[in-house]
Amino acid sequence: IDDEKYFKYLRGFGFGNSTSLTLPGETAGKLRKPTEWSKVSKAYLSFGYEISVTPIQILSGYCALINGGVLYEPQLIHRQVSFDGELVKEFKPKEIRRVISTETSDIMRTLLGGVVENGTGKKAFSELISVGGKTGTSQKLVDGTYSKQHYNSSFVGFFPVENPQVVCLILLNSPDLGKYGGLV
Repeated sequence: IDDEKYFKYLRGFGFGNSTSLTLPGETAGKLRKPTEWSKVSKAYLSFGYEISVTPIQILSGYCALINGGVLYEPQLIHRQVSFDGELVKEFKPKEIRRVISTETSDIMRTLLGGVVENGTGKKAFSELISVGGKTGTSQKLVDGTYSKQHYNSSFVGFFPVENPQVVCLILLNSPDLGKYGGLV
């Protein structure tokens, strides 16, 4: 994949952009333009280095990956209800753009289900419901250098695989026991 197309997909999933939630302290993250990439940037970007993203960006992009390929504006409130139980206002999802095809999204759900069934996400397996997800382990940036002692360990999971209804991000900052997302 050429640099411009790769960059387009990264931006398409919402990386390097604010989410419109206007949360205090929210940032757009960091995604450099292809003209600023080195010869190894694309490889490093593919597993999460040379980019910084917020948890909301991760979840929004992940939802687009598994929901059929559409990036939606994240929302914090589904509906507002009065004290007596009457609906005051309902907030409808706002589509931003299609990032990938429905077919590609279907393939990704199957692959992510395999991560939990047979891969690094086995600890998230359930006999009761099909779970998909991806583990993550990243060295923390300490004083401008990637640390060999401090890590972020993560898991982004969803269920059911066939028709995702719940998505969750678990992120541990420098866990005491272990470092790998699948273990922690």
